[in-house]
Amino acid sequence: MFLRGLFLVGLSISSTGRGGRVQDPTRLIPNASLYCGCLCSKTTLELGGNYIRAECAAAIAEALRGNAVLTKLHLGGNQLCGLDRFGRGTYSAAGITALAEALKVNEVLKKLDARYNAISGDAAQQLAAAVIDSPSLELFGSVPLKELRANTLDRLDLRDES
Repeated sequence: MFLRGLFLVGLSISSTGRGGRVQDPTRLIPNASLYCGCLCSKTTLELGGNYIRAECAAAIAEALRGNAVLTKLHLGGNQLCGLDRFGRGTYSAAGITALAEALKVNEVLKKLDARYNAISGDAAQQLAAAVIDSPSLELFGSVPLKELRANTLDRLDLRDES
């Protein structure tokens, strides 16, 4: 499943077959409806605040593995670990682990925002390692990675300005 062959479906994504036809638009979200066309030439994907959970995060990660176009991915304010902003739900590291693995092979993503997703424990460590090791990533949330890697970062402001 590659991003060039994905459609946004409801609040999630579904793989498509030849000709851009959605094979199973309800696989990830029941009663979802197609509201956005093919992401063939998109370089930015804004999916922040869409209640995306671990299963969908894993699907996004799989798409990211083979993608050669997407340079900015915003996943902030979701439920990538299964927990909502109040900590309700069941924690799952599967989506974050898949995202970390995808970052190891993706060579074009420059900006990734995964803030406000209750990422913790081993999943947080795996994601941090993958982010630091990614040769293409330049910005993680609000952290300038080029400067961090070069040890030239003299100030890091993590305040939320929104």
